[in-house]
Amino acid sequence: MPVEHLKWIQTSNNSTIPSKAWISLSGKSSDKNVWEGTVKEVMSQIESSGRKAKVLIDVPNPFSKKIPLLLNSFVNIKIEGPILKDVFVVPVEAIHRGNEIWLKNKENRLEVHQVNIIWRDSETAVISNGFDVDSKLVVSSISSPVPGMILSTKEEQMKKSKKPEMQPKK
Repeated sequence: MPVEHLKWIQTSNNSTIPSKAWISLSGKSSDKNVWEGTVKEVMSQIESSGRKAKVLIDVPNPFSKKIPLLLNSFVNIKIEGPILKDVFVVPVEAIHRGNEIWLKNKENRLEVHQVNIIWRDSETAVISNGFDVDSKLVVSSISSPVPGMILSTKEEQMKKSKKPEMQPKK
């Protein structure tokens, strides 16, 4: 796991309630082969090949499924983190220039906001500021974004491009 994500994990060594973890074998998409465990500890060494942190997860019954969960198996793991308040979850495509989001305001104009990214993975980012709930998040790419420029959605463009149909004469 990325080292920067370690701050979100509770272990049985540092908390009375360790983070829950759900483990599935890589390449096996069956919901039947998911084990639940808890994070026991963060290991003291970094993985050499991917420069990732190692965590030790306690799985009470790793042989309970048709295919057993063996040590050093390639797995997918989801680890429970804390509940965050006053945050927004956005697709990573909505993050520009490192820590900016683009919003379409009520006047259909572009606003550029600096955001505080609390957490990020390959699909989503969690931000804690910079979002106006009355605005719409821009996820499309804009080649030369200029604050204040007029924006329109694909649907709005299609409505404008439709020509009124000719009514037959009676």
